[in-house]
Amino acid sequence: MSNKPAQRYPCAPLECPFKDKQLTSANMMQTHCQGPLEPGNYPPLSASDMSKVKEEMKVVKEKTGWKEPDRGPTFNDPNLKWYFGKCPDYTLTN
Repeated sequence: MSNKPAQRYPCAPLECPFKDKQLTSANMMQTHCQGPLEPGNYPPLSASDMSKVKEEMKVVKEKTGWKEPDRGPTFNDPNLKWYFGKCPDYTLTN
């Protein structure tokens, strides 16, 4: 008995359709989810917005003692090919 589906579905390919493509993003904070920082404000985050997000995260961590998640050893792997050219910045996600 095989675990493979009988056919491929366009919405759920059996392999990553982007594996050989270099994707682009306005910044590393908004790679896969490119939504706005504030509702109704849709352009990519500016350098100023990203600085504010980083500062807010720093304040939250200092006040609460929380730590950002450890994303594993892949962030430092020089042989890893990132979809967007470099590892994502998870500050906004956190």
